[in-house]
Amino acid sequence: PATDLHRRHLLGLLGPGSAALAAAADEDAESAADEAKGPVAVGQEREDFREEDISGAVLTIDLAAVQENWRMLRGRCGAECGAAVKADAYGLGMIPICRALWQAGCRTFFVARPREGERLRGLLPDAAIYVLDGLFSCEPWHFELFSLRPALISLAEARSWAEFTRTRGRKLPCAVHVDTGINRLGFPPREF
Repeated sequence: PATDLHRRHLLGLLGPGSAALAAAADEDAESAADEAKGPVAVGQEREDFREEDISGAVLTIDLAAVQENWRMLRGRCGAECGAAVKADAYGLGMIPICRALWQAGCRTFFVARPREGERLRGLLPDAAIYVLDGLFSCEPWHFELFSLRPALISLAEARSWAEFTRTRGRKLPCAVHVDTGINRLGFPPREF
């Protein structure tokens, strides 16, 4: 790493806002020190290896904070409060996020695609899982097989789901997805 004298010199020369340059000098010095240690054979690890050396960063998710945030929202909404966990829980990792939310009391989850719902069903067999992309290109029996609930996005899908439930002789849960004006999936308000 750059010495304190080196860092102070950079900051003194460049003035305010130069802390990033001092940090870059630290990184350059660390890279030079790593190169001086020599190559590492494939499959061999250095004792001083850090994940951020390869990835450039390490993200730590505070699962207790995720739980507390969900509890706070549940307390404010006055109704059942679910969690949108599509796209691998927005890149945070579906499995750890959903486990933490389940432990906090969340029982309703929203995914985008049926495959995400299948994966989540394997993790949380008793959860209510809604698929936001509607019936997608799946047959309705696929939703029944994995106990998934489609968020129906069109009148055609609503008719298809109603017909399917009639053939089963029982009502199967679903949701109606309304396009609220942000040009995503859902029933346009004029269809009500």
